[in-house]
Amino acid sequence: MARAEAEGTALEAGRREAVALPVLAIVAGVVSFSSPCCLPLVPGYLSYVSGLPVSEIDDAHARRVTLRASLLFVAGFTAVFTVLASLPRSSGPCSCATRTASCRPSAW
Repeated sequence: MARAEAEGTALEAGRREAVALPVLAIVAGVVSFSSPCCLPLVPGYLSYVSGLPVSEIDDAHARRVTLRASLLFVAGFTAVFTVLASLPRSSGPCSCATRTASCRPSAW
């Protein structure tokens, strides 16, 4: 009986952690994005990504172009890093028989 309660408590703690960690990561990202050294760079990045001068970003059409270009930019980075992160895992545990330092991150 005590063992079942302990397993239930561990499972509940794991669920809380599974929710808390992504929320914490989002909050940390917002805090780092809004830092005084990063926030002033945003208009220049948006202008570069959209191909429009900073003075035209206020226009409604320019906002749509900028939003579309920014979403495509983020989607491209997401796709590249997702593929790069999945490559070591796709090689399988067979290639990690010795568990070298380069293999450990993909084996978690």
